[in-house]
Amino acid sequence: MNNKKSSGILYYIFWIFVPVLAGIFLVWGGVFGINNFSLELFKDGQTYVFSASENVLAMRELTEGGGSEKTYELALAGAALASKDEEIIEEEKKEEQRAEDIEVSALSFLVGDLDTGEVILEKNAGLILPIASITKLITALVSLNTLDQNTAITISETAIKTFGTTGGLKVGERMTLGTLMYPLLLVSSNDAAEAIARSDDRGGFLEMMNSAVLAMGAYNTKFNDASGLSPKNISTANDLFKIARYIYGEKREIFDMTLKQSYSAHGHKWVNPTYFLKTKSYIGGKNGFTDEAEKTGVSLFRMSINGGDERNIAVIILKSKDRNKDASAIIKYLDKKKREK
Repeated sequence: MNNKKSSGILYYIFWIFVPVLAGIFLVWGGVFGINNFSLELFKDGQTYVFSASENVLAMRELTEGGGSEKTYELALAGAALASKDEEIIEEEKKEEQRAEDIEVSALSFLVGDLDTGEVILEKNAGLILPIASITKLITALVSLNTLDQNTAITISETAIKTFGTTGGLKVGERMTLGTLMYPLLLVSSNDAAEAIARSDDRGGFLEMMNSAVLAMGAYNTKFNDASGLSPKNISTANDLFKIARYIYGEKREIFDMTLKQSYSAHGHKWVNPTYFLKTKSYIGGKNGFTDEAEKTGVSLFRMSINGGDERNIAVIILKSKDRNKDASAIIKYLDKKKREK
Protein backbone atom coordinates (compact mmCIF):
# COMPACT_ATOMS: atom_id res chain seq x y z
CA MET A 1 0.00 0.00 0.00
CA ASN A 2 1.50 3.37 -0.97
CA ASN A 3 1.72 6.42 1.28
CA LYS A 4 -1.11 8.19 -0.49
CA LYS A 5 -3.49 5.32 0.06
CA SER A 6 -2.39 4.95 3.69
CA SER A 7 -2.96 8.63 4.23
CA GLY A 8 -6.42 8.40 2.71
CA ILE A 9 -7.46 5.52 4.92
CA LEU A 10 -6.23 7.26 8.05
CA TYR A 11 -7.96 10.44 6.92
CA TYR A 12 -11.31 8.68 6.68
CA ILE A 13 -10.77 6.83 9.95
CA PHE A 14 -10.08 10.19 11.59
CA TRP A 15 -13.30 11.77 10.33
CA ILE A 16 -15.51 8.71 10.82
CA PHE A 17 -14.41 8.06 14.41
CA VAL A 18 -13.85 11.63 15.52
CA PRO A 19 -17.07 11.70 17.62
CA VAL A 20 -15.81 8.64 19.52
CA LEU A 21 -12.38 10.21 20.00
CA ALA A 22 -14.02 13.44 21.11
CA GLY A 23 -16.16 11.63 23.66
CA ILE A 24 -13.21 9.70 25.07
CA PHE A 25 -11.09 12.84 25.30
CA LEU A 26 -13.78 14.87 27.02
CA VAL A 27 -14.53 12.09 29.51
CA TRP A 28 -10.81 11.75 30.29
CA GLY A 29 -10.50 15.47 30.68
CA GLY A 30 -13.52 15.70 33.01
CA VAL A 31 -12.68 12.69 35.16
CA PHE A 32 -8.91 12.64 35.22
CA GLY A 33 -8.02 16.26 34.50
CA ILE A 34 -6.25 15.35 31.23
CA ASN A 35 -6.06 18.40 28.99
CA ASN A 36 -4.27 16.89 26.00
CA PHE A 37 -3.02 13.64 24.54
CA SER A 38 -1.40 12.41 21.30
CA LEU A 39 -0.91 9.11 19.49
CA GLU A 40 1.74 8.41 16.84
CA LEU A 41 1.31 5.77 14.12
CA PHE A 42 4.03 4.71 11.67
CA LYS A 43 3.25 3.37 8.23
CA ASP A 44 5.55 2.95 5.20
CA GLY A 45 8.08 5.45 6.52
CA GLN A 46 5.37 8.02 7.22
CA THR A 47 4.43 9.30 10.68
CA TYR A 48 0.80 10.13 11.50
CA VAL A 49 0.09 12.03 14.73
CA PHE A 50 -3.40 12.04 16.20
CA SER A 51 -3.72 14.66 18.93
CA ALA A 52 -6.31 16.32 21.16
CA SER A 53 -5.76 19.57 22.98
CA GLU A 54 -8.36 21.85 24.56
CA ASN A 55 -11.34 21.70 22.15
CA VAL A 56 -9.48 20.56 19.00
CA LEU A 57 -8.81 17.12 17.56
CA ALA A 58 -6.20 16.91 14.81
CA MET A 59 -4.32 14.52 12.52
CA ARG A 60 -0.92 15.49 11.08
CA GLU A 61 1.14 13.78 8.42
CA LEU A 62 4.86 14.25 9.13
CA THR A 63 7.73 13.89 6.68
CA GLU A 64 10.84 11.98 7.63
CA GLY A 65 12.51 15.25 8.63
CA GLY A 66 9.72 15.96 11.07
CA GLY A 67 8.06 18.72 9.03
CA SER A 68 4.30 18.80 8.82
CA GLU A 69 2.86 18.00 5.38
CA LYS A 70 -0.84 18.20 6.14
CA THR A 71 -3.00 18.95 9.13
CA TYR A 72 -6.67 18.02 9.57
CA GLU A 73 -8.47 19.62 12.49
CA LEU A 74 -11.95 19.55 14.01
CA ALA A 75 -12.95 22.20 16.54
CA LEU A 76 -15.20 20.80 19.25
CA ALA A 77 -16.33 24.07 20.82
CA GLY A 78 -20.10 24.32 20.81
CA ALA A 79 -20.64 20.62 20.03
CA ALA A 80 -23.03 18.56 22.13
CA LEU A 81 -20.08 16.79 23.74
CA ALA A 82 -18.12 19.97 24.28
CA SER A 83 -17.02 21.14 27.67
CA LYS A 84 -18.22 24.29 29.41
CA ASP A 85 -18.64 27.33 27.22
CA GLU A 86 -16.81 30.56 27.86
CA GLU A 87 -19.76 32.24 29.58
CA ILE A 88 -20.05 29.44 32.15
CA ILE A 89 -16.31 29.44 32.77
CA GLU A 90 -16.34 33.20 33.19
CA GLU A 91 -19.26 32.99 35.63
CA GLU A 92 -17.44 30.34 37.67
CA LYS A 93 -14.40 32.59 37.85
CA LYS A 94 -16.59 35.43 39.12
CA GLU A 95 -18.16 33.06 41.66
CA GLU A 96 -14.72 32.03 42.91
CA GLN A 97 -13.76 35.68 43.21
CA ARG A 98 -16.93 36.46 45.17
CA ALA A 99 -16.18 33.57 47.52
CA GLU A 100 -12.67 34.89 48.05
CA ASP A 101 -14.13 38.29 48.97
CA ILE A 102 -15.66 36.76 52.11
CA GLU A 103 -13.33 36.45 55.09
CA VAL A 104 -13.98 33.06 56.65
CA SER A 105 -11.90 30.51 58.50
CA ALA A 106 -13.68 27.56 56.84
CA LEU A 107 -11.55 25.52 54.47
CA SER A 108 -14.65 24.70 52.42
CA PHE A 109 -18.12 26.22 52.07
CA LEU A 110 -21.07 26.35 49.72
CA VAL A 111 -24.22 28.44 49.45
CA GLY A 112 -26.98 26.97 47.32
CA ASP A 113 -30.67 27.34 46.49
CA LEU A 114 -32.60 24.42 47.99
CA ASP A 115 -35.41 24.67 45.45
CA THR A 116 -33.51 25.13 42.18
CA GLY A 117 -30.18 23.50 43.03
CA GLU A 118 -28.27 26.62 41.96
CA VAL A 119 -24.87 27.02 43.61
CA ILE A 120 -24.66 30.69 44.57
CA LEU A 121 -21.22 30.72 46.17
CA GLU A 122 -18.62 28.08 46.86
CA LYS A 123 -15.06 27.61 47.98
CA ASN A 124 -13.30 24.24 47.75
CA ALA A 125 -16.73 22.62 47.57
CA GLY A 126 -15.29 19.38 46.18
CA LEU A 127 -12.81 18.89 48.99
CA ILE A 128 -13.41 15.65 50.91
CA LEU A 129 -13.41 16.33 54.64
CA PRO A 130 -14.70 14.78 57.90
CA ILE A 131 -18.17 16.12 58.74
CA ALA A 132 -18.67 15.27 62.44
CA SER A 133 -22.29 15.45 63.68
CA ILE A 134 -23.77 16.55 60.36
CA THR A 135 -23.85 12.75 60.11
CA LYS A 136 -26.90 12.73 62.38
CA LEU A 137 -29.10 14.15 59.61
CA ILE A 138 -28.69 10.83 57.78
CA THR A 139 -29.05 8.88 61.01
CA ALA A 140 -32.41 10.59 61.47
CA LEU A 141 -33.38 10.03 57.83
CA VAL A 142 -32.65 6.30 57.86
CA SER A 143 -34.41 5.90 61.21
CA LEU A 144 -37.55 7.62 59.92
CA ASN A 145 -37.51 5.68 56.65
CA THR A 146 -36.81 2.21 58.00
CA LEU A 147 -37.77 1.95 61.67
CA ASP A 148 -41.09 2.15 63.53
CA GLN A 149 -40.78 5.36 65.53
CA ASN A 150 -43.25 4.06 68.13
CA THR A 151 -40.96 1.16 69.02
CA ALA A 152 -39.52 1.48 72.53
CA ILE A 153 -35.94 0.36 73.01
CA THR A 154 -33.76 -0.11 76.07
CA ILE A 155 -30.70 2.10 76.24
CA SER A 156 -27.73 -0.24 76.41
CA GLU A 157 -24.44 0.13 78.24
CA THR A 158 -22.66 -0.02 74.88
CA ALA A 159 -24.63 2.98 73.64
CA ILE A 160 -23.95 4.93 76.83
CA LYS A 161 -20.22 4.27 76.54
CA THR A 162 -20.17 6.29 73.30
CA PHE A 163 -18.20 9.50 73.86
CA GLY A 164 -20.28 12.46 75.08
CA THR A 165 -23.01 13.04 77.66
CA THR A 166 -25.20 15.74 76.08
CA GLY A 167 -28.25 13.49 75.91
CA GLY A 168 -28.10 12.58 79.60
CA LEU A 169 -29.35 9.08 78.80
CA LYS A 170 -29.03 6.28 81.34
CA VAL A 171 -28.40 2.56 81.02
CA GLY A 172 -31.63 0.59 81.16
CA GLU A 173 -34.12 3.40 80.54
CA ARG A 174 -36.65 2.80 77.80
CA MET A 175 -37.50 5.32 75.14
CA THR A 176 -39.20 5.24 71.75
CA LEU A 177 -37.15 5.77 68.62
CA GLY A 178 -39.30 8.80 67.91
CA THR A 179 -38.37 10.36 71.23
CA LEU A 180 -34.67 9.66 70.65
CA MET A 181 -34.80 11.92 67.59
CA TYR A 182 -34.90 14.96 69.89
CA PRO A 183 -31.66 14.39 71.82
CA LEU A 184 -30.15 13.29 68.50
CA LEU A 185 -31.01 16.52 66.66
CA LEU A 186 -31.36 19.13 69.42
CA VAL A 187 -28.28 18.40 71.54
CA SER A 188 -26.40 16.12 69.13
CA SER A 189 -26.43 13.15 71.51
CA ASN A 190 -23.92 10.51 70.41
CA ASP A 191 -25.55 8.04 72.82
CA ALA A 192 -28.87 8.53 71.05
CA ALA A 193 -27.26 8.01 67.64
CA GLU A 194 -25.65 4.78 68.75
CA ALA A 195 -28.84 3.57 70.45
CA ILE A 196 -30.82 4.16 67.24
CA ALA A 197 -28.23 2.35 65.12
CA ARG A 198 -28.14 -0.59 67.54
CA SER A 199 -31.93 -0.84 67.87
CA ASP A 200 -31.86 -3.60 65.25
CA ASP A 201 -28.61 -4.32 63.39
CA ARG A 202 -25.86 -1.68 63.61
CA GLY A 203 -23.99 -2.95 60.55
CA GLY A 204 -27.17 -3.01 58.49
CA PHE A 205 -28.10 0.47 59.68
CA LEU A 206 -24.74 1.89 58.56
CA GLU A 207 -25.13 0.15 55.20
CA MET A 208 -28.48 1.86 54.78
CA MET A 209 -26.93 5.22 55.64
CA ASN A 210 -24.30 4.75 52.94
CA SER A 211 -26.84 3.48 50.42
CA ALA A 212 -29.13 6.43 51.11
CA VAL A 213 -26.51 9.05 50.21
CA LEU A 214 -25.40 7.12 47.13
CA ALA A 215 -28.99 7.21 45.92
CA MET A 216 -28.88 11.02 46.27
CA GLY A 217 -25.77 11.21 44.09
CA ALA A 218 -23.52 12.03 47.06
CA TYR A 219 -20.72 9.77 45.82
CA ASN A 220 -17.96 11.24 48.01
CA THR A 221 -19.87 10.67 51.25
CA LYS A 222 -19.20 7.71 53.54
CA PHE A 223 -20.22 6.79 57.09
CA ASN A 224 -18.35 4.66 59.60
CA ASP A 225 -20.68 5.35 62.53
CA ALA A 226 -24.07 6.93 63.22
CA SER A 227 -22.84 9.77 65.42
CA GLY A 228 -20.10 11.47 63.41
CA LEU A 229 -17.39 10.80 65.97
CA SER A 230 -15.40 8.82 63.42
CA PRO A 231 -13.05 10.86 61.20
CA LYS A 232 -13.95 8.32 58.51
CA ASN A 233 -17.37 9.96 58.21
CA ILE A 234 -16.52 12.12 55.22
CA SER A 235 -18.22 14.22 52.59
CA THR A 236 -17.88 17.38 50.50
CA ALA A 237 -19.81 20.64 50.57
CA ASN A 238 -21.20 19.65 47.16
CA ASP A 239 -22.49 16.34 48.49
CA LEU A 240 -23.91 17.87 51.66
CA PHE A 241 -25.85 20.34 49.53
CA LYS A 242 -27.41 17.39 47.67
CA ILE A 243 -28.24 15.74 50.98
CA ALA A 244 -29.71 18.94 52.43
CA ARG A 245 -31.85 19.41 49.30
CA TYR A 246 -33.13 15.85 49.54
CA ILE A 247 -34.03 16.05 53.22
CA TYR A 248 -35.59 19.49 52.78
CA GLY A 249 -37.73 18.20 49.93
CA GLU A 250 -38.58 14.69 51.15
CA LYS A 251 -38.26 14.66 54.96
CA ARG A 252 -38.56 18.28 56.01
CA GLU A 253 -39.75 17.23 59.45
CA ILE A 254 -36.10 16.51 60.28
CA PHE A 255 -35.19 20.17 59.81
CA ASP A 256 -38.43 21.20 61.52
CA MET A 257 -37.33 19.29 64.64
CA THR A 258 -34.09 21.28 64.72
CA LEU A 259 -36.12 24.49 65.12
CA LYS A 260 -37.46 23.49 68.53
CA GLN A 261 -36.09 25.50 71.43
CA SER A 262 -36.33 22.46 73.69
CA TYR A 263 -38.07 19.14 74.18
CA SER A 264 -38.91 17.27 77.37
CA ALA A 265 -39.59 13.57 77.90
CA HIS A 266 -38.93 10.86 80.53
CA GLY A 267 -37.53 13.37 83.00
CA HIS A 268 -35.13 14.81 80.42
CA LYS A 269 -35.11 18.30 78.95
CA TRP A 270 -33.02 18.79 75.84
CA VAL A 271 -32.29 22.45 75.12
CA ASN A 272 -31.23 23.42 71.61
CA PRO A 273 -27.99 25.50 71.67
CA THR A 274 -27.99 26.43 67.96
CA TYR A 275 -26.61 29.93 67.45
CA PHE A 276 -29.09 30.94 64.73
CA LEU A 277 -32.17 29.53 66.44
CA LYS A 278 -33.61 32.98 67.24
CA THR A 279 -32.74 34.38 63.81
CA LYS A 280 -35.97 34.99 61.92
CA SER A 281 -34.61 33.77 58.60
CA TYR A 282 -33.26 30.48 60.02
CA ILE A 283 -35.28 27.42 58.96
CA GLY A 284 -33.24 24.54 60.38
CA GLY A 285 -29.89 22.80 60.31
CA LYS A 286 -27.31 20.64 62.06
CA ASN A 287 -23.89 21.46 63.44
CA GLY A 288 -20.92 19.31 64.33
CA PHE A 289 -17.51 19.31 65.92
CA THR A 290 -14.61 16.92 66.37
CA ASP A 291 -10.90 17.61 66.58
CA GLU A 292 -10.39 16.19 63.08
CA ALA A 293 -13.38 17.86 61.44
CA GLU A 294 -13.18 21.07 63.47
CA LYS A 295 -16.49 22.95 63.31
CA THR A 296 -18.98 21.97 60.62
CA GLY A 297 -22.53 22.96 59.80
CA VAL A 298 -25.51 22.75 57.49
CA SER A 299 -27.70 25.81 58.08
CA LEU A 300 -30.85 26.68 56.16
CA PHE A 301 -32.21 30.20 55.71
CA ARG A 302 -35.08 31.89 53.91
CA MET A 303 -33.76 35.19 52.62
CA SER A 304 -33.51 37.54 49.68
CA ILE A 305 -30.33 37.57 47.61
CA ASN A 306 -29.30 40.37 45.27
CA GLY A 307 -32.56 42.20 45.91
CA GLY A 308 -34.71 39.40 44.49
CA ASP A 309 -37.52 37.34 45.95
CA GLU A 310 -36.92 35.33 49.10
CA ARG A 311 -35.16 32.04 48.50
CA ASN A 312 -34.59 28.94 50.61
CA ILE A 313 -30.84 28.51 50.81
CA ALA A 314 -28.38 26.16 52.43
CA VAL A 315 -25.07 27.33 53.88
CA ILE A 316 -22.65 24.41 54.15
CA ILE A 317 -19.49 24.94 56.19
CA LEU A 318 -16.64 22.47 56.70
CA LYS A 319 -13.42 22.58 58.74
CA SER A 320 -14.05 25.95 60.32
CA LYS A 321 -12.38 27.57 63.30
CA ASP A 322 -15.53 29.60 63.99
CA ARG A 323 -18.60 28.21 62.24
CA ASN A 324 -21.06 30.80 63.54
CA LYS A 325 -18.82 33.71 62.58
CA ASP A 326 -18.25 32.22 59.13
CA ALA A 327 -21.95 31.63 58.48
CA SER A 328 -22.75 35.14 59.70
CA ALA A 329 -20.12 36.60 57.37
CA ILE A 330 -21.59 34.75 54.41
CA ILE A 331 -25.14 35.86 55.22
CA LYS A 332 -23.96 39.43 55.75
CA TYR A 333 -22.18 39.36 52.39
CA LEU A 334 -25.32 38.17 50.60
CA ASP A 335 -27.40 40.80 52.41
CA LYS A 336 -24.84 43.48 51.51
CA LYS A 337 -25.07 42.54 47.84
CA LYS A 338 -28.84 42.95 48.12
CA ARG A 339 -28.52 46.44 49.58
CA GLU A 340 -25.95 47.49 46.97
CA LYS A 341 -28.16 46.51 44.10
